[in-house]
Amino acid sequence: QCLAYFWEWLPLRWPMELVDPWDVLLDIFNYAGFLETIAFKHDCLFGQGLEFRVARDALLPMIPFVSFGILGIIYMVAGRNLHLPYVWNVIAGIWMGLFVSISAIALQLFPMEQMPNGKFFLKTNAGVEGYSDEWFVAVPISLASVVLYVCSFATYIAHAVWQAPRLASTSDAFLQQYDFLVADVRPECFGWHLVGVFYSWSVMMSQAMATNIYLRLDLCIAVVLAYTLLEVQVQPSIHRYVNNVSIALKLALVSTLVLATALLDRSTFDVTPHINQTRFLLVVVFGLAVLIVLLRTCYALAKVFDKAFKSTSRARTLKYAYRCQEMVHKLSLLPLADFVASMQDLHEAEVASLERLQKMLTAVFLQQQPGSKLLTQRIIACSSYSVYNHASTSKEI
Repeated sequence: QCLAYFWEWLPLRWPMELVDPWDVLLDIFNYAGFLETIAFKHDCLFGQGLEFRVARDALLPMIPFVSFGILGIIYMVAGRNLHLPYVWNVIAGIWMGLFVSISAIALQLFPMEQMPNGKFFLKTNAGVEGYSDEWFVAVPISLASVVLYVCSFATYIAHAVWQAPRLASTSDAFLQQYDFLVADVRPECFGWHLVGVFYSWSVMMSQAMATNIYLRLDLCIAVVLAYTLLEVQVQPSIHRYVNNVSIALKLALVSTLVLATALLDRSTFDVTPHINQTRFLLVVVFGLAVLIVLLRTCYALAKVFDKAFKSTSRARTLKYAYRCQEMVHKLSLLPLADFVASMQDLHEAEVASLERLQKMLTAVFLQQQPGSKLLTQRIIACSSYSVYNHASTSKEI
């Protein structure tokens, strides 16, 4: 979705070998292009004015509601009812997956390109001048789309994240309605999709509001890179390979945007003022990066000194060791059936954490190597070399 709108909104001179196949893909997967492909004369239905075209596009996110409305009528005729939590979950999942496109629909009146005569024209409607009477007539529809789709959906997710820890343990309907938020992320990362919503909105805003092409590219690279670094740190998905693929795709997007600076069509604008503004932006970004690093370093040092004055390292170690011992003792008292049932609910990331914990406990408390392979072993001083054997440990127990 991001690449599709970068292709349409950025004044880039792409290689001709890529233009034709990419345009065909856009005609198939883009709403307006699809209508042209099937020769649907939507102007006869919606009118030819800009406000009618914007209203037509603004109705697209309502398609899931209409579809479920028709399905609900069919179910009522058959004497059955739709389960509303599932319905809301499916609709929200669709909006979540298409939020970049929904944001672009809401902001389609704001990406503009400056002509040599100094006037601005819309990227999505090349014949419409920005800030003209026709543009101002359509702006309220666009702003209403922002409030109805973007702000309301972000509020919907934020409200769910705020209540998730409390309601998830007491309400099955909550888990059914917000399954799209919690199903594929680690339990402690239940608010990750809210971050994704702000990421998608920030990418589209950086393209819609900045008139400087270099500024648009730099802001977009900064947003995508910041989100990628955060994803690397958090690793939100329960599947490790999903995290790796998502991070790889974000890095590929950053690389594409960096290479896109060589494809700028400089014949459509004066490069000099853009370069001067970009230099100033780079200085500001570099200063902010240095400030963030310094603040992060000061915060880390403050935490170290705070812990040093509150308790010694040995005291903190003993505190967590006793807690671990109590937890292990409590787990040993669980019936085997309950223990196995609880373990079956673990996802991939938790199993990996449990594996690391088992290796650490083996090395620290049993003074044995966790495995026979070199990469699984560690330095254990003042102890005879031995490798952990599950069979012998089971016999001792």
